[in-house]
Amino acid sequence: ANVWTNWDGLLSFKGGKFVGGWKPRATIFKNVGVFQYDRAMMPLELELFLLFYDYFNHVDNDSGVLYPPIHAYFPRWAFDEVDAIVAAGATSGTGTGAGAIAGIDAVAGHCGTWLFGRKGDAYIALYSKEASEWKSDIEYAVQSTRKNAYIVELGSADESGTFVQFKEKISKAMVDVRSNPMGYDVKYVSPSRGLVTVDWDSPMVVDGKVINLGPYDRFDNDYCHQPFGTRRTVITCGNQSLLLDFDTLERVFNSTV
Repeated sequence: ANVWTNWDGLLSFKGGKFVGGWKPRATIFKNVGVFQYDRAMMPLELELFLLFYDYFNHVDNDSGVLYPPIHAYFPRWAFDEVDAIVAAGATSGTGTGAGAIAGIDAVAGHCGTWLFGRKGDAYIALYSKEASEWKSDIEYAVQSTRKNAYIVELGSADESGTFVQFKEKISKAMVDVRSNPMGYDVKYVSPSRGLVTVDWDSPMVVDGKVINLGPYDRFDNDYCHQPFGTRRTVITCGNQSLLLDFDTLERVFNSTV
């Protein structure tokens, strides 16, 4: 089961509406992350063009209403159990598998809701600051605003106890997310990491310690090593290699097979 958030954009037509688009400010420490989606206004012509684009890609199938392209890919069918709990502590709805989702839909429109998923002994909690709702069995989308802040926390049976205990601790945890002219001011008391604070520009601080957010290597694996900020990518596998140079627009494939 995979979960991610996204604000898709003009290039999304190449791979669907969960690919490409506007990048968030992503701040992650171990099993806790904060993702802020926002952007500055562009010239009127571009804003109108994006609105036209959104109309053909983000229209609710049931109501015909246009909705913003900020959403989470959260495939309910992929989990053994799914639940949604209003962050203030009021709970409603518990589902098991893809069929028992009526209770989730009943609370999904609330502002400040935690979504929970369990796959075996692994858990995920995803918080959406802005009011969101299910658009399909995989898409949980913002209702009206063109910005959002997500908080994610991962857990497991070994580290977090039962799924019920995991949900109870996180849904009752303090969450204070306030909108700024750009981004948000986020404060979250993680049950596993303590107080997490971050905004659009400042460092991420967890339990009183400033977290090193990089820059790290853009790619660092058996096939490619590329320092962050460079524009030349070399991918190798066995006797084959692929060079991508984004300054010269050069693409070179070599094979000695």
